[in-house]
Amino acid sequence: MKKGYSMSKSNHSDHTGKPKKIWSSLGPGILFAGAAIGVSHLVQSTRAGAVFGLGLLGIVIFANLFKYAAFRFGPHYAATTGQTLVRGYRLRGRWTVAVFGVAMLLSCIIIMAAVGITTSGLVNAVFGINLPMQFVAAILVAAAAILLWFGGYKILSKLSKIFVAILTITTFIATILVLPQVDWTFYPPSAPPLTLASFGFIIALMGFMPSPVELSVLTSTWSVAQQKETGHRATTKEWVLDFNIGFLGSALLAICFLIMGAGVMHAQNVVPEDNAVRFAAQIIDLYKATLGEWSGLVVGISALMVMITTVLTVLDGYARVLVEVVREWRYEPTASPPSSREEANVLLVFLLIIPFGAALILLFLMGSFQEFIDFTTIISFIIGPFIAFLNHISINGPEVPIELRPARWLNIWSIVGICIMTSFTAAYLFARFIWGIG
Repeated sequence: MKKGYSMSKSNHSDHTGKPKKIWSSLGPGILFAGAAIGVSHLVQSTRAGAVFGLGLLGIVIFANLFKYAAFRFGPHYAATTGQTLVRGYRLRGRWTVAVFGVAMLLSCIIIMAAVGITTSGLVNAVFGINLPMQFVAAILVAAAAILLWFGGYKILSKLSKIFVAILTITTFIATILVLPQVDWTFYPPSAPPLTLASFGFIIALMGFMPSPVELSVLTSTWSVAQQKETGHRATTKEWVLDFNIGFLGSALLAICFLIMGAGVMHAQNVVPEDNAVRFAAQIIDLYKATLGEWSGLVVGISALMVMITTVLTVLDGYARVLVEVVREWRYEPTASPPSSREEANVLLVFLLIIPFGAALILLFLMGSFQEFIDFTTIISFIIGPFIAFLNHISINGPEVPIELRPARWLNIWSIVGICIMTSFTAAYLFARFIWGIG
């Protein structure tokens, strides 16, 4: 953590300075993809395809579309102000930071547990071992905290670029090969009927599709971290390219996993396992069935590395955001900025709290794998409208120059997305707590 308490001056597409290669600005968007290609893709998208065939393909596309603006505002705010979205929340009022901070602390511990248990399933499946999943997950999360403390942002960015690329290539190839096996019926008769009882899974599917909305805040934090690492503020062209690569790439991969689940598991009436290890084995079997036996180990290791990268990405992002929350809660324009040592100590506290909380959930509170994943993703969906609203008012705040604020069409897109998320959240809460369904 470096010094940097005061508002940075705006620096945008026509700023002066030595031109930088676009490649040097790539990073936050790739980290976005690395965080997204985890539970939402490997678990939820595959389950959707396995159970419903292509019946929920429209839902996956729809979820990506209505969340786009909320996610885009993260790197947008960082590029135009030099600050994270948490500063934007603070400028709207201290209460927003308090509410956001509490929501993030609870959410990140639950999400960390979900990502950890999914990764532990892959560890056991890839290496053919039979260690307790909760124990493996707790060790993985603790190891991630140690690595982040010593490695920091630079090693995280490099790892993400490599492993996301490997899994992306193999997944696209496998998807192409499985296309002849897919039932292209809009909603196949072999899929369960769409009822209020299945509404809960649809909300769970959208909750992490392509990722929780709070990942927008993490992306803004990574963008600021990259600025400090490289000394370069991304131009409009650079940050838009970086974000679109990460966002569109993760959206396409979500569709690919759904198609693979539909073409292999649904076509053969394979029911998704309610066990992290056995489900991970089913994921690897998807590639074996399309690419051949040789692909099992290669893809299994690649998927495992992507999930490990996701563990690192999520832990790093949430810890950074919570450090920002503490800073902004204490922020006063006339106050002296905290020292690097003070912020490093706060970071260390959260790198301890998050893994410890996740371990407690895994060891004592987790029951069914599928139910726990659905619970986690539903919680994220419920929080989503609040985060999207804060993003919208922050990027249109007075600290962002008028000429650098979102175009009118993007603001309309954002408002429509917030309304959709709010409507779905209200419908789910009504069905769940009034009708007792979902």
